[in-house]
Amino acid sequence: MYKCILFLAIALAIVGSAAAQEGSWQTGSDGSEYNCTSLSTVLSALADGDLPTEAFTVPFVRYKNGTEASLQTYLSAVTMLSFALDEEALVTMDTLFETAISACDASQKDQSTESSETFTVMVNGDVNLRSCAGTNCDIVETASNGSMLTVIDTEGDWYKVQLEDGTAYIASWLTMRGPDDVINVDEAYFDPRTGCAIAFNVKRGDPDMNILLSGERRGDVVVDLYRPNETRPLRVEGQLDKTFIDTGDAYIHQYYSWNVGWPAGTYQLELKLDGKTSKLAWEMKERADYYIYVMCD
Repeated sequence: MYKCILFLAIALAIVGSAAAQEGSWQTGSDGSEYNCTSLSTVLSALADGDLPTEAFTVPFVRYKNGTEASLQTYLSAVTMLSFALDEEALVTMDTLFETAISACDASQKDQSTESSETFTVMVNGDVNLRSCAGTNCDIVETASNGSMLTVIDTEGDWYKVQLEDGTAYIASWLTMRGPDDVINVDEAYFDPRTGCAIAFNVKRGDPDMNILLSGERRGDVVVDLYRPNETRPLRVEGQLDKTFIDTGDAYIHQYYSWNVGWPAGTYQLELKLDGKTSKLAWEMKERADYYIYVMCD
């Protein structure tokens, strides 16, 4: 039994690394912190049977009192503890690293959950949805032109989308990035990604679009407008610095060319602030004079 532990400790003592790695520290159930980068390196090396010859000096554990220990020191301590406790059970690699593995696995799951952000795409044309990621897969149903689908995963050039009664796949080249949410023009909307508030003032009159940027971050936010079934944002004709008559607060009036057409359909507003992007859609059923207020503090 103890020969297994001693052999593993001696083997790990000669596993090398050209320089110590800081890695990602995660707290285990025993209150100590473990270096997940070091753990991954050693487990991979042992699995491959390819142990480098340099001295193993990578910090592996950080105890509650702040003291750090390398893998060699850690395994020596575990070995001595096993002798002291006179354990009869076979100590394997999994039990030696059980606490560290649990802490690092939990961290990876949390990061995976945080990074798996869904998004929406809009379908270009009438497109087949398939049972798997390939043109040779069975057709599940057909998505109509302009319909919006929620993407939950990506496999190569294919999107896995959520349906009412299951999932399906659509070729990414047959879609364009769709809105992250749909706005009701009769209500104020708060965008959680950029932290900006959006409100509409729709008036009868000649069709026109005006965007009014206000708040302390009005000069930092970039707002683009997409007309129905267009993949490129509309060119901005100009921006004017103005103040609201009633409050005296400053705002930027973003306007477009006077001869731009404003057809009925689904419009999209794209907001970019601090590296974050949101696309928000609304439906124009009847043409009108639009004032879109975007306030970013």
